[in-house]
Amino acid sequence: MELNLINLAPFLFKQALQFKNMKQLIAAFICCFITINLFSQVPDVKPHLYKKDVYFLASDELEGRKTGAQGNLVAARYIAESFRALGLESPEGIEDYYQKITFDNTKPAETAMLTLRDTTLKHGDQVLFMGGKEDHMTEELVFIDQGWINDTINHYEGVDLNGKIAVALFGVPGSTDPRDGFRGMTDKKRWAEENGAVGLIEIYSGGFPWNIIKRFFNREQTLINDSKSPSNPDFQHILSDYKFTSELASLKDGEKIEVVLESSGVQIESTFSPNVVGWLEGSDPDMKDEYIILSAHFDHVGLDTRGNNEDKIFNGARDNAVGTSAILAAARHFSENRPKRSILFLAFTAEEIGLLGSDYYVDHPVKPLDKAIFNMNIDGAGYNDTTRVTVLGYERVGVKEIFDEATAAVGLTAYGDTAPEQGLFDRSDNVNFAKVGIPAPTYSLGFTAFDAEINKYYHKTSDNPDNLNYEYILKYVKSYIYTAREIANRKEAPKWQEGDKYEAAYNKLYNMP
Repeated sequence: MELNLINLAPFLFKQALQFKNMKQLIAAFICCFITINLFSQVPDVKPHLYKKDVYFLASDELEGRKTGAQGNLVAARYIAESFRALGLESPEGIEDYYQKITFDNTKPAETAMLTLRDTTLKHGDQVLFMGGKEDHMTEELVFIDQGWINDTINHYEGVDLNGKIAVALFGVPGSTDPRDGFRGMTDKKRWAEENGAVGLIEIYSGGFPWNIIKRFFNREQTLINDSKSPSNPDFQHILSDYKFTSELASLKDGEKIEVVLESSGVQIESTFSPNVVGWLEGSDPDMKDEYIILSAHFDHVGLDTRGNNEDKIFNGARDNAVGTSAILAAARHFSENRPKRSILFLAFTAEEIGLLGSDYYVDHPVKPLDKAIFNMNIDGAGYNDTTRVTVLGYERVGVKEIFDEATAAVGLTAYGDTAPEQGLFDRSDNVNFAKVGIPAPTYSLGFTAFDAEINKYYHKTSDNPDNLNYEYILKYVKSYIYTAREIANRKEAPKWQEGDKYEAAYNKLYNMP
């Protein structure tokens, strides 16, 4: 029923008789006007369309939407055609709403080992063969520090690597973040090969325990094959927990050391999966050059190939068909109610295998990043409190009052991160935008802790569309669109809380003093 003063008049007159003085009456009227205003601004989300999207994206036929698999590509096409039907533009340089990404699916070597002096290190134990063809070689070892090149450093200068195996310390100069070390591996391999090496051994010293590193890399995995920094798949690349302490000391003393590499070979097959990108130009001539980003990942983890359950499909309704469907609902709303600023709609692939889709996008943006004033990402493991919305970055991105207003308008309450021990802010696609300076929270379903209710569905085959609370989720989606609208329309752009770890990147991106 439409709310207006005529409808409310009998109720207000009856309530007015209960007040003892004019101040109380005025306060009551003000409260009523605020309530009316809030309700009138709540975006309309059509339940049948929203549920249709969730049920399709989380259907058995899509087989868990694993990056590069057929179900993942079908989901991408569904999103793209939804964008087309709503009249969103495919941005310049993007064909048919697809930002195509080439991935390498790698299978680890079945057998491999490294021998030097009297020490033999086996793959999956103290070394990991990260790349390389089937081979058996004996070559000289050469130490190259961290094996890095930039404007002030060239660890290859004056070093003879022709036909030899380089050994380097893991990581990037000036950084203690192990993620930077892993990102830098492709460049290190290329530089070592360009300088004549036939292999590279990196001595691991990152912050993640070696047992976790072994479990992650000694399995089939999918990585971006970025054409801007191609590497030779035949090049031998090894990550080692063995510290080479005595060997490095001997190399410093000028002693020649040979290393033997034996490997059955790492198998690589290429595939592709796209980020899906849609653009809606803003309505205000003075503000439409700026834009907000509404994002969610649409991939999930595929099929359960090792479990004994009859149900082997990870449908991923909560993670993240709910979020993908929310940005489609936002696209429907804003295509009919254009905000002042423009909106970039981004559906990411490859979040589940390391935030790769968003990482690729930030390296290859289709619109200038310094014109993006905000990224509101959706991701999550599920919910255990249907009275709240959990905003990762709630007090950090300068729009707390909008989060509060938007959730209150639908009868919910906004809260910040209630599981800080999980490091959730830095575990979803928003962090790749935060690192370049863009205020970027993740807008999640309500949870109080990673408890049994969350773990009942998180990355489980039980995460299906038929066991969702749609009454609650539709409120959540409305509050998401409400928040996006307010930020897209208001004159002042959000900014990081003073002292936030991403504030320096913000100042650099937007040329702040």
